[in-house]
Amino acid sequence: MPQTYTEDVEPHQLGQALRRYWAVVLVLTILAAVAAGVFASSRSDVYSSSARILLRPSVGNPFSQETGSSGQQVTIAMQTEAALVDSGPVLAIANKTLNPDTDATSITVTVPPSTQTVLITAQAGTPAEAQKAAQTVAESYLAYRKGLTEATAKARVDQLTKQVASVKTALTAAAKAATDPKNADSSRQLQVLTERLVSLQNSLADAQSINSDPGTMVTPAALPSSPSGIDGRLIIAAGALVGLFAGVAAALWLGRRDKRIHARTSTSVAGIPVLAVFGGHRRDRVVADKQAYQRLRTAVLASCSVPSAVAVSGVGRRDHSSAVAFELGRSMTRAGYRVVLVVTTPDEDLSASTAGQAAHGLADLLREPESNVLSFIGDHDGLKVLPCGSGIAEVDELLSGERFATIVSELKESFDYVVVVTGPASLPAELATARLTDAMLLVGHDQRTTRVEVAEVGARAGLVGLRVTGLALRPRREPPAPKRPAASETAPPTEDDATGASRPAPTTGTPATDVLPGRHEPQAAAAGRDDDSGSAQPQR
Repeated sequence: MPQTYTEDVEPHQLGQALRRYWAVVLVLTILAAVAAGVFASSRSDVYSSSARILLRPSVGNPFSQETGSSGQQVTIAMQTEAALVDSGPVLAIANKTLNPDTDATSITVTVPPSTQTVLITAQAGTPAEAQKAAQTVAESYLAYRKGLTEATAKARVDQLTKQVASVKTALTAAAKAATDPKNADSSRQLQVLTERLVSLQNSLADAQSINSDPGTMVTPAALPSSPSGIDGRLIIAAGALVGLFAGVAAALWLGRRDKRIHARTSTSVAGIPVLAVFGGHRRDRVVADKQAYQRLRTAVLASCSVPSAVAVSGVGRRDHSSAVAFELGRSMTRAGYRVVLVVTTPDEDLSASTAGQAAHGLADLLREPESNVLSFIGDHDGLKVLPCGSGIAEVDELLSGERFATIVSELKESFDYVVVVTGPASLPAELATARLTDAMLLVGHDQRTTRVEVAEVGARAGLVGLRVTGLALRPRREPPAPKRPAASETAPPTEDDATGASRPAPTTGTPATDVLPGRHEPQAAAAGRDDDSGSAQPQR
């Protein structure tokens, strides 16, 4: 049944995004803090000074004796009084003392809850200007209220005086009329006018005694000692916090858009497990890679029974797999298994070894079906290798046919594991070659190979019935390759045929099988040898 692959959803996305893009978070935080610092330093100093006034109910003003005693009426009256502080008439009085071009820049008025006080605050560029503005506006406001009271009282006195004079005139005429015996109603009219005159005279006395005191300045404006407003350090801290949030948001956004595989946070990709990561520890890279190959070897041995053929293929065109296949084969050989490495394509990772320089190999086997497969196998750094040989590109179509399947089957009769090195699995021809094996191991690069590429390769492998064992990740930047020792055996001797071309010399007896143990038997040299982990490997 073909395998299906789905896009992985990584847990702990916030933590992974912060680990991957911590530099983005740091840069945005620093930039925001610097911008906030520039803004804080560019601000002009502003000083504030306040004066508090206790208002008295005053005739002619919103807050007067007629306001009433209910809390709502008093609140409305006080809010109206506050609105008059920065009105045109009050500022006209204040401007007689202040210079509008240089003095206070703004006036604010507040009414503390449940009080009959008004707080007048002025802001200016210097402490003296702020104090002068607050004090002048407060005094101007009190003068304005007093002027309203006096004007209202004068108007009322003038009106009552005229009424009193009119009533007196009428009273004099009524008194003369009372002496006439024919005027019966004169006595009653005289009494009404007398009562009216008394009432008007009482009201006039009250109007003349109106108190014009508008209120008291409870707290005069003081000279401010320091600028008002938000401290510059708080602005910088707020800017850094905003930058931090922006950095975290950017990291999450980049993390969601980044389809590259990150070895530190990925345990599987598109349902394919990540079996090993190479080059993860810079200080002790050799030991770390050795342990990674041990884990890779264990996973391959657990998923592939003896005998098996395993294709080791790169995910994309830039993912070379020969070096991983070579070291994996050596690790399996040291563990006591009979392993042969079959190179199906030239690879720069093996160009420095005899495996990449041999003139004869798989290409000759594909051209000459009757050739002995074992006669082309050489020993390279303790690993049996069937090189690709020269002219492999000319017979690459045969790598996906019956002849190559026969070669793999013959090798499985003499070896426990056949490790086949192919090109990128994203290419149809390479995937067709890997299809002739029992399983495929993918090789990618940390932070370079994408999840989409792995998912596509896995889906194509499932369509052709090829099982993907797992994924091995090479470092993003490859360390310098160590120099390998010279090969223990040279390529098989050659002889000239009738055409003068060089070809492998025929073998007599069983020289090739003499260097190979019996089928599925561990090598004699491996008996009692220590494994990669340092433990002795028992004979099988």
